Amino acid sequence: MKPSPESDQAICSNCGKRPATNYICYGGTGKSAELCDDCINTEDPTSAAFTSEAKSAKCVYCGGVPCCGGTDTLSQITGGPPKNRWMCMSCSPEYYAFMQAAFSGIAEGLTQEEQINQLKEVGAKTEAHMIAFVSRRDN
Repeated sequence: MKPSPESDQAICSNCGKRPATNYICYGGTGKSAELCDDCINTEDPTSAAFTSEAKSAKCVYCGGVPCCGGTDTLSQITGGPPKNRWMCMSCSPEYYAFMQAAFSGIAEGLTQEEQINQLKEVGAKTEAHMIAFVSRRDN
């Protein structure tokens, strides 16, 4: 839907009445939607909860404005509660580079329990690394 002539604000693609304040991309499907708060709450409650959280999210490590976020898969795999992890433009590449290096050190041929224990160890080391990284960066 094109913005109204009076402003650059997109109009809700569902009701066509209110300003769109939520932009949803249904990953890999080629579909997206621009929805107002009323329509997202009724049409897609799961996305409504996520976008509501995203609008007030802060980087989990430094409190900055996040550039990315989503399901913390490592936490779920290791038995933690389902949660989203939000990171800023500075913390995100450091986190993923450290995690990638740490994953390369996980041995093959482990039992499921051993794998989970190694993943927990990687998670703990990553958290400690990120605390140190932010401390060094912000000094």
